[in-house]
Amino acid sequence: LASSNSVTEERRIQIANRNLEVGAAHEALQALAVLPGEASGDADVLLARATAYAALGNYGEALNQCARGVENDPKFSRLRLRCARWRTASESKSDFK
Repeated sequence: LASSNSVTEERRIQIANRNLEVGAAHEALQALAVLPGEASGDADVLLARATAYAALGNYGEALNQCARGVENDPKFSRLRLRCARWRTASESKSDFK
């Protein structure tokens, strides 16, 4: 899958989301990694990437992806809500250090 160019952008997002549902965050990122440059700024792609990074505990990168997604689509409420959740998780995680 990662090297296949015949899989559509929409299908890659579906595959990534399925991987996230079963806890396979690394595989989700691999499915999204081969998208063309213009697709990588799509809010759905950024949400999937952010979700994968958050699942891996990398809240900083999850928030970076969120910021890009909100910049591209400020009305995408699902992304905004998850950003807020991860920001809170990131802050509480740093409180324990």
